[in-house]
Amino acid sequence: NNFEVSLDFVVMTGDLVDVLPSDELTYYDENDNTSIHQLKLLLDELDMPFHLALGNHDYYTDDGFLDSHTTPDKSARESLFQDQLDMPAPWYRFDHEGLGFIVLNSMQDDARVDWAPGRCGSFGEVQLAWLEEELKKGDPCFLFFHHPLALDVMVSAGAMAFFAFEVPRSEGDYEKYEDTVFEDWTDPIYDLLQEHADQVQGVFVGHGHWFVQDYFEGIPVMMTDSVGNSYQGTAIDVDGEDQPMRYHIVECNLTKNTMTIYNESHFIYNA
Repeated sequence: NNFEVSLDFVVMTGDLVDVLPSDELTYYDENDNTSIHQLKLLLDELDMPFHLALGNHDYYTDDGFLDSHTTPDKSARESLFQDQLDMPAPWYRFDHEGLGFIVLNSMQDDARVDWAPGRCGSFGEVQLAWLEEELKKGDPCFLFFHHPLALDVMVSAGAMAFFAFEVPRSEGDYEKYEDTVFEDWTDPIYDLLQEHADQVQGVFVGHGHWFVQDYFEGIPVMMTDSVGNSYQGTAIDVDGEDQPMRYHIVECNLTKNTMTIYNESHFIYNA
């Protein structure tokens, strides 16, 4: 709200909350102090529209043997976010000033590979068929989702260098994928991005809690730091004015066909 340039909207790339106690809508009518209620209070303070993507932590539940694991009913969890936060769908598109903004869901496990839930991302055949139809419209667009693409700088950044973390891509030949279910699997989104590289102006992801910039087929791919728990420092103090920005401020100029990131110097890992 206090940034010197007025912002048209905000996009959040997932992990909006952590563990939720229930997938039942009635639970949140009867209990009004959950993390999703706290998130609503924070979002209500924004002076501009916001658009939300879902991440792995948004699907976690404490109803089980482990303290946190992925809910067995993903569609119910997605309906919960749609009900509580007015998300239009688990994945969706909005348009602004002649640009398309496509918000994807990287928690849609592709049925053609066995998954270790949460750490690695995928989009599933239904969502990718929808994305292909959106990209066929031919207008310039930006993509937002949670799990990062498997690119050299992304893979080597911080703790991500040690375990499978991204949207898998076997062509990367990364050692950490050896002897895992991801070793020989490349998510089809890479082919779609390659086919539409001139059209996709940028990809923004989360998950890694770092500022990272990389490129895929000439497309800039940018990871945002985490507002709540940064690996580059301590958790942000909500009242602390001297804390570094934990987000990207992006300006798109259709006349000049440019994209400017105001805080680009914050990229710790940069291709």
